[in-house]
Amino acid sequence: MRHLFSLIAGVVVAPLAWGLLAMGQAGATDTVEAWIATDAFDTADLIQPAAYLAAAGILLGLIATLRLSPVGPLVAALSYLGPSVGLFIDPFAVTDAVPGDLTIAGEAVPLRTPLLNGTLLVVGALLFIAVFSAKRWRQWPAAGAAGAAVAEASDEQPAETAGEERPAETQPTADAPKAEPVTSMPGPRHAADDLPPPSSDDTPDTPRTTPGTQPE
Repeated sequence: MRHLFSLIAGVVVAPLAWGLLAMGQAGATDTVEAWIATDAFDTADLIQPAAYLAAAGILLGLIATLRLSPVGPLVAALSYLGPSVGLFIDPFAVTDAVPGDLTIAGEAVPLRTPLLNGTLLVVGALLFIAVFSAKRWRQWPAAGAAGAAVAEASDEQPAETAGEERPAETQPTADAPKAEPVTSMPGPRHAADDLPPPSSDDTPDTPRTTPGTQPE
């Protein structure tokens, strides 16, 4: 189905963009030449030709850059490259086949202008190269398949994380001595600290004195 849509887009865009290019280029050329002849200009006169050229660029950009089937760009490229190559083979037959005085809704459409100045050759080569984009040949994935793939990827992520091996924690063995908590740091020891405390029997008797008497 996408090939059909791309084919329709190419068949519609190719002649429409050709006509817009012709009107834009002819209008811009006539406007600038009139400015040169009168030595005066009015920028508003160039808006309409510029709008035609911008519209042609947008249409050609849609079929050249969007991810569609390559059928549409290929059809547009061949429709532009065919007359351009024909100028090298039989230019008189080509110019006779392309009308030069076409008028649509009172607006002149000189289709020979983009052909003779080489614009069709440049645009045709650009579209032909766009056909070989690898993304154009890949079919768009279905919405359901894309959603399922995303859900499957999100489900596999926790499973892979849970399946990873964790490093074994070191457990204390029964033979290993347990470290006792240190409450305070011991101070310096003296020799007197190692002596036992004096007992009551070892205390020397001191003579008792009463007031008014001399010790013996």
